[in-house]
Amino acid sequence: MVDRSLLGVDCCKNANNTMVVQKKYAHTGSDVARSNKVRAAALGTRGCSVKYATESQKDRLKMGLTVGVWNVRSLWQTGAYALMKKELERFRYDVVGLCEVRWTGDGEMEGGKILWSGTEREHVYGVGMVIGKKAKKALLEYNPVNERMMYARFKGYPRDIGVVVAYAPKMNHSWENAV
Repeated sequence: MVDRSLLGVDCCKNANNTMVVQKKYAHTGSDVARSNKVRAAALGTRGCSVKYATESQKDRLKMGLTVGVWNVRSLWQTGAYALMKKELERFRYDVVGLCEVRWTGDGEMEGGKILWSGTEREHVYGVGMVIGKKAKKALLEYNPVNERMMYARFKGYPRDIGVVVAYAPKMNHSWENAV
């Protein structure tokens, strides 16, 4: 059990093997960094070197699938697609779900790197997926269900992995239009 009072402090064992708690200044990092410090405190690392509980799992994470979602608010505008590609180069990803793509029809571009599903005539709604190199090799199938939802299946171990991208209507739309 992790003591919630350990948030924002560093704990380690000194030479006498007793727990030493050092107060830190106000934490400005992310919730993930804070939870990693709590895990390190719960592990009771020695020698005041911080070792996170996740450090031993780094190899497993490299084999996993990194999935994200981005509401792009229209790739139909001039230059929006190029800007999205440039922004995605900054991140390590395997699959990124896109909402409000606003492209018509459905299909794939760049040899299957981007998949999308939109309305037939209007540049509204639309969902899509940007697929990285590792995920592209593992892609088994994809199904553009409609302008608000698409599905892709990837080869995984021990089971295949399904990714669904869905775009819900805004609250000001009537329920009949949502279904």
